[in-house]
Amino acid sequence: QSDIKAKLKRELLVTPQVELVEPTTLPRTTGKAKRFIDKREI
Repeated sequence: QSDIKAKLKRELLVTPQVELVEPTTLPRTTGKAKRFIDKREI
């Protein structure tokens, strides 16, 4: 769990909360994917 957390932090530059669960225990998503466009000025 900490290894996954460290890899995500290194790649994404954020510290995620990671919780491992058994396969097939998460519900399937319904509908289409929700997409967005980030229009902020950099």
